[in-house]
Amino acid sequence: MERKSFKWMIVDLMFMYIVTGLGLILMAFLMEKFQLNGTFVEVGVTVIYVVSGIAGGLIAGKKMKRKKFLWGLLLGSLYFLILFAVSALAGGLPKDLVHMGTTLGICMAAGTLGGMMS
Repeated sequence: MERKSFKWMIVDLMFMYIVTGLGLILMAFLMEKFQLNGTFVEVGVTVIYVVSGIAGGLIAGKKMKRKKFLWGLLLGSLYFLILFAVSALAGGLPKDLVHMGTTLGICMAAGTLGGMMS
């Protein structure tokens, strides 16, 4: 992997986490304003993962020009790994491995889709 690739991955990941942060702020506002329940949180977080993954994959595909879907897949995977690491450091390892695997699949698929769409 060349240096240019690494630099763009860092920039794309930062963009993905900005999108995630904005999505979480919007979701918190909606929950407070409309007194929404826990199901809304689960769906909202999944939507945020998908939007962030697609956005990151789109940008990576446009920057790298070749093997766009693989760059999207890589970015989606890195996005999940960083989420997992931060969550593990903050609150310990998750006990629900099925949910963790589903989240990994969602992040990877969204990044791949974004790369293919670019």
